[in-house]
Amino acid sequence: MVLPSGHTPGNRQDWRAKPGEGLHFCVCLHTRCRRLVQQRLQEMKNTWMIRKAEEIQGYADRKEMKNFLDDPKG
Repeated sequence: MVLPSGHTPGNRQDWRAKPGEGLHFCVCLHTRCRRLVQQRLQEMKNTWMIRKAEEIQGYADRKEMKNFLDDPKG
């Protein structure tokens, strides 16, 4: 793990984090995780919407075919 200041937890030169550095690191980590979760949720939503649109289109196509075959003029 590398802290935002570039120090690693095992760094002997300055093993103490600067004030607020840990909090900043946690906020950055939280923001990154939140962004990744939201991105994944958006992908899932898009996949679901595509499948639903294809399902609805299938119903419309069947209805159109039924109307065509039932039409006495056709």
